[in-house]
Amino acid sequence: MDRDDLLEEIVTALVSGRHRVITLVPELDGVEGFGTTTLAAVACRRSEVRDRFGGEIEWVTLGNDPVQVLDHRLTTRLGLAAELKVRDFLAMAVPQRIRPARRLVVLDEVRPETGELVVRVAASNAVVVVTGARAPAGGLVFKLPSISSEAGDRSQGWPLLRTLMRSLDAVPDEPFDLADAGQRARAVHQVLDHGLTRTLASADLERLLELGGFKGSRPIPLDLAALLWWETAGLSRAESERLLAELGALGLVTRAPDRDVILMPGAVRDYLRAVMGTVRVQQADRAMVEIGEPREDWSEEAGVYFYEYFADHLEAAGGDLGDLVLAGSWLATRLVQAGPRAVARELSRAGTQETELLRRALEQNLHLLGEPPYTDLSVLATLACRVHYLPEIAGQLRDVLNDMAVPWLECLWTSPDLPHPSLRLSWTVQEGEATSVAISPDGTWLVIGGEDGPVRLWNRDGSVRTELAGDFGQVSRVAIAPDGTWLATAVNGGGVRLWSADGEPLREVGDYETGQDVVIAPDGTWLAALSLYGGLTAWTAQGRELWHVDAQSDDAELSTLAIAADGSWLAHAVGDRIHVRNADGTLRAGIPHAVQGITLAAHPTRDALVTSDGAVYGPDGELLQRIPIEHWSYAPLAVAPDGTWLATASRGDDVLVARLDRPATHHLLGHDDEVQGVAISPDGTWLASVSADGTACVWEHEDLPRLDGQSPPGSQGAVVVAPNGSLATAGAELVYWDEAGNPLFSVSGLVSHMRLAACQSWLVAWDHQNQLWLIDREGNVRERLETHHSRPLALAAAPDSTWFATSGAEGDINLWSHDGIVIRRLRSDIGPARHLAISADSRTLIAASDTAVRRWTKQGRQIGRSWRMNSPIKDLATSPDGSRTAVILASGAIRQWDDRYRKLPGLQGLANYAATLAYSPTGALLAATYASTLQVWDAAAGQPMARIRLGATLRGCAWSPDGTRVYVTGDAGLHGFTLHVPSGN
Repeated sequence: MDRDDLLEEIVTALVSGRHRVITLVPELDGVEGFGTTTLAAVACRRSEVRDRFGGEIEWVTLGNDPVQVLDHRLTTRLGLAAELKVRDFLAMAVPQRIRPARRLVVLDEVRPETGELVVRVAASNAVVVVTGARAPAGGLVFKLPSISSEAGDRSQGWPLLRTLMRSLDAVPDEPFDLADAGQRARAVHQVLDHGLTRTLASADLERLLELGGFKGSRPIPLDLAALLWWETAGLSRAESERLLAELGALGLVTRAPDRDVILMPGAVRDYLRAVMGTVRVQQADRAMVEIGEPREDWSEEAGVYFYEYFADHLEAAGGDLGDLVLAGSWLATRLVQAGPRAVARELSRAGTQETELLRRALEQNLHLLGEPPYTDLSVLATLACRVHYLPEIAGQLRDVLNDMAVPWLECLWTSPDLPHPSLRLSWTVQEGEATSVAISPDGTWLVIGGEDGPVRLWNRDGSVRTELAGDFGQVSRVAIAPDGTWLATAVNGGGVRLWSADGEPLREVGDYETGQDVVIAPDGTWLAALSLYGGLTAWTAQGRELWHVDAQSDDAELSTLAIAADGSWLAHAVGDRIHVRNADGTLRAGIPHAVQGITLAAHPTRDALVTSDGAVYGPDGELLQRIPIEHWSYAPLAVAPDGTWLATASRGDDVLVARLDRPATHHLLGHDDEVQGVAISPDGTWLASVSADGTACVWEHEDLPRLDGQSPPGSQGAVVVAPNGSLATAGAELVYWDEAGNPLFSVSGLVSHMRLAACQSWLVAWDHQNQLWLIDREGNVRERLETHHSRPLALAAAPDSTWFATSGAEGDINLWSHDGIVIRRLRSDIGPARHLAISADSRTLIAASDTAVRRWTKQGRQIGRSWRMNSPIKDLATSPDGSRTAVILASGAIRQWDDRYRKLPGLQGLANYAATLAYSPTGALLAATYASTLQVWDAAAGQPMARIRLGATLRGCAWSPDGTRVYVTGDAGLHGFTLHVPSGN
């Protein structure tokens, strides 16, 4: 089919409206300059196409800009939705079900990695994709054939080369194979070598060569090209435009139709870089440095290029990279534009002590900083908080945020949840939970499985090595063969699958039940797996079954499996018993073990088995040793290769490192949810952990302390601020604090209390022994009371200090006088009240169960009807001014009512099991915590104001009496923040 016929087919397809995506791609994959852009432009100029779309045709050149930059550009220019939905994919897969699009968008120079952006645009637009690479999935594809070459025509039918040959009056030295990228490049270079010096004046040729000094492969901003030529040759803007027009006529460059950038064929760009020479490159770098920082009249493309590549130009020109990358404006812009990984790479290149400190902080907090595109600037507040201990850098970020005139949260003191110094890298590996991790024998890569989603192999620096193909459910365990050439994954309800280290599937063994755990023998010749119900099966590495043992107990769903260092036995825990079997499957020993929910690991240097609660057994059942460590049910367990220390989980969020040769432990803080997998490198120098928060951490063992004592985190639960400003928290003890986060004093005698409430004159605490403590503002205990509740649930104090309320698991709510006498007992008809609040006038009690809210007067009379929720209620709050009442749900939604209990517009936060609420003193603002995120809302407008992410789960929040500060407590301790609100907000 010739190109005229192809054009008619493309026009017909556009006018028909039956295809949401139409792709134009060269017949030969990856060949640029094939005329796809020209053909698309001709089709869009046809009158029938313009009539079909009413002239509403947008042209967007993607090119080699970063995906996050393209995402922002498309979102703002085309008004795209922020998230992908099912209908977005339907728009490509079954466009006949979607309403015909009224706008046509041409996406030029599309790369394979921008396929998701194509889907987003196609959700509401007809799209023409112009690409030199493979077409995105879905839609109608037109492949452009090469132009037939006449006898003796050395262009081989390649439009780009044909244009250059004609304009430069030159030909390649010999015929070439169009399908060979190297031969294509050589042909272009030969034509340019022969023709440029004859066609261009020497000064113009120098300017062309200078364009090769632009870094990367993205389009060249026109502003910067003109400024470069002003620095090197004094060309005015008009003279630069004239020269570009001349170069364009020769086919060397083109102007993008939609923005002020210069597009240059890759083969031409490669040629310029090859012939520039060292002197020209250095001159171009120095000229780019002389251009200086972005100005207001620069285009967006020029600013993006400057922040992405100026460090490269500066370093090549011999400038001080350290001063640049530590500047607040540079750091903030690069973080928002390119993300923390790119910033960390630039800091590493600077190599100063200060840049190394900042780089370490960035890599420790990758999971909190996320990746662009960012929908708000909270990433800057989060980074400022994480580097609070680097005051100069934190101060520069503070100045940037204040200059931006946006609301933001500034930490008042160094966050108590900063990662342990041994943490080298933390990054997000799963959208859901990460459940297991294994390290390769050479220590260069890891495999990580999760609750749902792909299984990936990662390099030690956190970059993706490869991804295992296939649909996975919950991956229970991953294991790597001793020679590192293959690995196994155990999937709950999905069996065991074997893979090559390159990510290629090898075979499946077992059935759908065989997916609880998997281990590989030390010699790599066989493997064994547990079924969901306790059955045990062994296979050769080639997949032949060796033996099978039926389940020994119904209580086996969370069993784990360990294999001896010499492969002579394997063991698994079922209920309150450990089964040890020989390598042929015969039973060797049954070891009674009183503690259920243990995990197992084989000792690497002794013929012994280690349990996660600190027992060491011989394979015949004799107890050899007890290691004094706390036990966490089903905590992961790994023993170092030299057998001197182990790693497990503690308190859910921490990695616990313990010695086996003496009583010594240490906690590693870095995750903000339950640690579900640990692994130690084969040389014992580092360890990896994964968590239910979807993150992975890499820890350097050399930076661990000598493990000579306990170091538990200072977990704090509830936090209250009395109207007089007294600040108190509930943790292992009741602590009073000053405004700078320094502990003033603690109240002795309480047993790890659960609930805390404050009023004007005193506060009340409820401890784990079911006792109530009435305490004055100086910390003196006024009363100790028995509650008579079966189990404490909720506590609230009246603002006027005259009464307080308690609720228990049996469903009763007790109202107490200020001197500790029960004045009324209410029976909740909505279920046990897990949350209580008292109105600002101290006349109304509000209670929330798991799914409903109910109100009573102080005298015990029910008010109105109950409010039912469609998601579990996680917290309840009422504003001090009495204007609002709110609940926060597990879905992340916040429901509000006014003082007449009329429903107000709701807010939508982050879905999570841990969420708390607190109104500001005026009721205008609402603070909410979601797992490790603090969000402040404009309660009246229903809009988010400021957000910050922390490194540990949060348990409570409260405002200062003047409404300028927010205090939050969590698994790591007490945090304090100042809320900055620019005037006019």
